Parts: sequence; structure tokens; C-alpha cells
Amino acid sequence: FFFLQFNQRNQTKTMTISQDLFDETILENEECFDLPPLEALRETIDQFCQQLGHSPRQQQVVNGGDLPTIDDDENNDDVVMTLQSIPGDMAHLTLTHPSTPHGQLERENRMNFRNWLSLLDDCVGVDGVVTLPSPPSPTLTSLAADAVGAESEDVTIANNTTASRTENNDKIAEALAQLATKLQSNNQDALPYLIIFQQSSSIYTLMSFLTTIIQPTDNEHTINKNAPTKEEVYKLQILRQTANTLISILSSSSKENVKCTALRGDIRDLFIVGLNRLVGLLFRLFVTTTSFGDGAVSPKNVVLDLLKLSISAVRGCEGGKVAFVQSTIDDSFVKVAAKNNNLTLCNTKRGGVQVLFTILSNTTLKVGYNSSWDDESAAMNMMIIEATCQLLTTLCRYDDFRTPSTAGGAGGAAAAGGVSTSSAHDHAMEFHRVGVESLLVKVADGILNDLLLVDGEDTDDGDVNDEEGLAKKELLAAAVLTALRVLAVNDEI
Repeated sequence: FFFLQFNQRNQTKTMTISQDLFDETILENEECFDLPPLEALRETIDQFCQQLGHSPRQQQVVNGGDLPTIDDDENNDDVVMTLQSIPGDMAHLTLTHPSTPHGQLERENRMNFRNWLSLLDDCVGVDGVVTLPSPPSPTLTSLAADAVGAESEDVTIANNTTASRTENNDKIAEALAQLATKLQSNNQDALPYLIIFQQSSSIYTLMSFLTTIIQPTDNEHTINKNAPTKEEVYKLQILRQTANTLISILSSSSKENVKCTALRGDIRDLFIVGLNRLVGLLFRLFVTTTSFGDGAVSPKNVVLDLLKLSISAVRGCEGGKVAFVQSTIDDSFVKVAAKNNNLTLCNTKRGGVQVLFTILSNTTLKVGYNSSWDDESAAMNMMIIEATCQLLTTLCRYDDFRTPSTAGGAGGAAAAGGVSTSSAHDHAMEFHRVGVESLLVKVADGILNDLLLVDGEDTDDGDVNDEEGLAKKELLAAAVLTALRVLAVNDEI
């Protein structure tokens, strides 16, 4: 399905200037017109600006923005292009001379980025099935959030059967980590990499990577209660890294370039088709956590990462909110899973509502809010509840303020026709009908009573004066109270 989506999108994709063409033009101008490197670079930029319908570099731009300027660093014989107002269809280019050290480094970095994308694309077949190398030794360290930006040498693999498998596993983990590093919102140089990513099919590749974990088939309707195999552990680790990479791509920052924010919004619109699968994966993995318990290996960390990914995917995307709430989960699987694992479910056909209700109702029963944050199980449960409350808040709040003429903005296809709609009221009512307020009140009562103990007296667990644990509990209290407020402002609730 993702493959077909990319093909349909590719049919209308406009042609762009390649880096190779830009570099060849610089060298041709330099040779044919006997220009020095700096002047050849200037001439090439002006030439492509005119061909693309933009003002030449020497002329004032229409919107009154700052013009590109070129600085010649005589100390290292380097020519660096600094653009204050770069045309969008040239932002993916490194506007430097290909013979300078800086230019060569920039081209090498972007070539490596494209190679990482190609490596991941090669893992997905034409039928959308993801094929990963054989799992490495269990000593493979976590490839989750702490792997973002880490060097490949930090991943320890021992006793691998062949060197080639070791290399492939390292490369896949490193490719996901490198994407997250280059595309995260706090990277000031993220714009060209976001454009390269958007112009590729890699968003669909990462959607496919969400299916790497072994899931119960619709015919079996069973959950494996045995200890996970080495292959399952490895796939959980890859799945967790994939989730964190997608979070880095989809999450915007108020401090980043407005063009980056717009690009991330466009990529979130593309991710809408994967939200139904994300909801089903969340439900199945949460059911699995009740089977694995808090043993050596538990997918709870993955559930937390997928909740955070869901927040990033639907924030500022009205079409994403609708797709998440209205997604479907196989009904027969839901019933059997609930029976086998003693889960409390709600009566709804909305998959997004079902998964959030299931997580809240079955996690609050296990949480001791006065537990020490050093208690890993209790801390993880509280973080899952916090993320669930944040996701519920995002789903029930209108925050897609893109212009209706923007494709995907403020409601997806309807926005392209000039219609701006909000699903906040409908979603709040969906959660109200299943009684989610009572669950939120229970969480608020527990965490607020615990925070009231902060009067200098220690609890039995001695955690009241633990500043880090206290701060995290305050974040949980803020999340659940915000969720209650979003529902309470609805006149019909």
C-alpha cells in the first residue's frame, strides 16, 4: 500500500536540480568563460535562479528578504555560500564550489545521507515486506532513544556468526541513528536533508519498518507468553530506533526555520496513511507487555516510544488526528486478547479510542503513585500514562493552523479546496462516551495526593525529596490535568 502511495505521488513530482548538474555547471562556467572559482559560483547561482523564475542574486528579491552573500575565506582557500533567503527548489543543494575543502565535505555528508536512505530502502521489497539481516548476539545494546546520534562503534556485538552479518546489523542501526541526527529539529542544517528526505520514498520505508516486529496473525488471535526469542528482541530494538527516528523527523520546534516547519508538516501529511497500522501496533504491543510482565525483556519502552511517535505524527495535522481516532483494530483479536490477558476494554469501533482507553484503564491499576522513581516498573507505567494523556490532549485540541490552500493543511484533502474543519469536538465526545474522564480523575487523584506529601516529610519509600522523581511526577500531574481541561471545555461534557 505504501509502495502504491509513493508511485501515485511520484507521478506529480516536479523535476529538481541535481547536485551533479550544479557542480558541472560551475566547472563549465569556470572553464568556458575563464572565470575564477568565486565568480563561477556566483554566475552559476544567478543562472539557476533565473531558470527557476527567481530573482538573480544581485537583484533585490520581491519579498524584501535578505539576499544571498558569498564570503571568500582566504585562510583555507574556501568559498562558502551563506543564504539568508534561499529559493525552496535550490535549498537541497550545497551552494559551494566543488573543489574547496568545505564544498567537498558538504557533498560527502549529503552523499552519505543518501546512502543511508538507500540502505534502508533496500530492506523493503516491492511487496512492502521488510527483510532484516539475521539478529546479532543478545549483547547488542539498545538502539532506542539513547542511540540517536551515537557512533556505530558504541553498538557492541559479540559472537556473531559471520562478519558480513555483523556489518549489516551495524549499518542498519547506524543508518536509522544518522537519519535522526541529521533531521532532528535542533539541527540548524536540517533543511537540505529534509528536502532530500521528502523527495525520496524513505518515509514509506520507515512506515514499513514499523512492521518489523513479529505480530499475532488475525487467524491465530493468540499472544506469545513465552520468553521472547533473540530475533524478537532484535526486532523490538530496531522498531524502537525506527520510532525515535520518525519522532526526530516529524517533530517541529518553534525555534527552527519556518521552511523546516512547513516541510515537516508536509511529511506528517504523508504519514497519515501509516497511522492505522501504528494504532494496531500500539494495541498489540501493549497486550504483549501484560504477557511479558516486567521481566528481562519487555516491550513497554517500545509502547512509550510509539505513543510519543503518535503525538508527533498528529500534532498540527488535522487529517492525522482523524485517521488515528477512526482507525480500526481487528475485533476478534481484541476480544480474545482481552480474555486471555484480563484487560479492561471499552465498547467502541474507534481503534484510536480503544487503544488509549485500554492503556489508561489497565496501567492505572498497576501504578503506585507514591512509589520511588527508582522503581523502574512504576516509573515506566507513569511515563506511559503521561504520554497517553498528552496524546489524548493533542487529539482533542485544534492546532492545525496551516492555510487551507496548503495541501493537507487543516483537514487534508478538504483544505486543498479551501475548507477548514476541526475534529476536536467529535474526538472529545468519542472519549467521553467510553468514560475516559473517570480514568483521568483516578490518575489525577493518585498523583496529586502523592505530591501533597511534599511538606518535608519522607514517605515510606523516601522519594518525596528526590528532585528528579518529583519533577517527573509533576509533569505527569500537568499532563493529566491538561487532558481533563481539554475535555471539560466541551459544552456537552
